[in-house]
Amino acid sequence: SIQIEDLFNNFENKLEDLEIYLKKRLASDWEKIKATWKEFKSGEINKGELIKRGLKAIGKKFLKKVFQISFSTLEDSILDEIKTNL
Repeated sequence: SIQIEDLFNNFENKLEDLEIYLKKRLASDWEKIKATWKEFKSGEINKGELIKRGLKAIGKKFLKKVFQISFSTLEDSILDEIKTNL
């Protein structure tokens, strides 16, 4: 969970990019955490609460879907997926 929180720290200034990435990776499960994501973006909840609720709503699938690629290549993967979708 600390590694996941560190990952979100790296993307605080890239929330829109991260949102696009999460929508694509989670597919229909995105709807289960969409409201929680909006609360996170608006500052109503912190990263820890976002992660906690994501795990509760989607379970291990949240981790497997979102973080199946290594943390070191996540930013490049997000940017590549965004460019592909433009």
